[in-house]
Formats: sequence, structure tokens, C-alpha cells
Amino acid sequence: MDFEIIEEITQIETIARGNGVRDRARLRRQYGQGRWRKLKGVANVRLIDGSVRLAEIHWYEAHGLGKREFKLIVDFRMNETLQISAVGNSTYQTWGAKVFIYFLNSL
Repeated sequence: MDFEIIEEITQIETIARGNGVRDRARLRRQYGQGRWRKLKGVANVRLIDGSVRLAEIHWYEAHGLGKREFKLIVDFRMNETLQISAVGNSTYQTWGAKVFIYFLNSL
């Protein structure tokens, strides 16, 4: 992965489950049958440049299949200079004061 979760994910909430998971058909094709849920939580992460940030993390999870496809949302308002480059299969998209980092890797 292009980041490292350096502490336990806290404040975990379910965003969607069952038919509410829009990517459910693709997840089943790619990873297998399961009760897919989309979750979010908060944790400190170490980014590829070595900086540590508090980030909101979104991911898919199914019982017996584990966590898949993390989406990292990092708030850069405290950092005036933002220097990020695309690495591997990651896509970076800036929007306002936040950066959304999509990762297709799994733990």
C-alpha cells in the first residue's frame, strides 16, 4: 500500500450494507460471495512522504473475506503546501481543502 495505518481504526461506522452497497456485484465477482458492507473510521496514517496525518478511511468488508479497497481521506488544511504524485495504481484527486486518495490494494 502507499500508506501505513499506524494505529487502530476508531469511530467505525457502517455507511452501507446489503443492497445499499453500489459496488456489490463487482465486489462479489472480484473477491467472492459475502455480506458486503461499506465502513468508515478514523486513524493516524503514515503517508508515502513520511508525514503522519489523521485520516478518515473508507473500505469494504465481508465476513470471512476481510477488508478490501481502502479510500483514504486526508484533511490538508493545516498544511499550506501540498505535494503529491501518483504512485502505482493509486489515483489522487484534490477537492477543496481535502485530498481523496483511492487505493485498490487490501490489507
